[in-house]
Amino acid sequence: MANACHGALLTWTDVADRDEPAFNEWYDREHLGERLAMPGFRRVRRYRAITGGPRYLAIYDTTDVSDLASPAYQRLLREQSAESRRIMSRFTTLHRLTCRRSIQCGSLGFGGTMGVLCFFPATGEDDATRRHLDESLPALVVRPGVIGAGLWENDLAVANGPAQSPIITFDHPTRPEWVVYVEGAEDGPTLHATRELTESLNRRGVSLAQDLATYRFLCGNHRRGRASSAVQERGKLALRTVAAERGRPSTRRARGEPPRA
Repeated sequence: MANACHGALLTWTDVADRDEPAFNEWYDREHLGERLAMPGFRRVRRYRAITGGPRYLAIYDTTDVSDLASPAYQRLLREQSAESRRIMSRFTTLHRLTCRRSIQCGSLGFGGTMGVLCFFPATGEDDATRRHLDESLPALVVRPGVIGAGLWENDLAVANGPAQSPIITFDHPTRPEWVVYVEGAEDGPTLHATRELTESLNRRGVSLAQDLATYRFLCGNHRRGRASSAVQERGKLALRTVAAERGRPSTRRARGEPPRA
């Protein structure tokens, strides 16, 4: 699955403590499944911060970064459900990157812990920084407790494209922000490897966009096979019906299990 995913949407969010239960219910029961129904979206994952922040990180793996500029996805951004409008209006932080995956190491799936570094390469050092990471990251994933690592690069053409939402305002960056991730089965080895990587990047003059953060996996889902456009539309309709009928009792679904289309 991961090897077929060359694009990714990364979002970091915060909400007030009083809004957190409703935020998590909406994310797990409506938002993840609705995005997964979009053309090109292959896998979605959610994380909560152990150290650093923002508190929540979501990763939407796509076949290509251009899937984040598709007409269907742009329409979805413009036509948010009533529940999405209500929850999104309560975001206190939103940082959003539309990325292409340029380095990927490891083949053991994804881990329970992820270390994340957001940074801007030093001016004129893009190629040298990629070479450094291309050499450094494979050495990390062979360590006990570390199972994967890679690099995402924000695609400015997609980030500054025509995406619009009635609720949130998207950034229009002028510099390509990069994100290095390290995934592990345990907190300690993952954090240690990520800190070492931070120190090596600092020695190369890299400017961190935010402090090192580590996240623990919450929930996720992936697309099973290729969904037709009709199936995608039925899935989106079912998800919006669930949101509209939230008050009805349900004994079938546990927290994080997506509704059936």
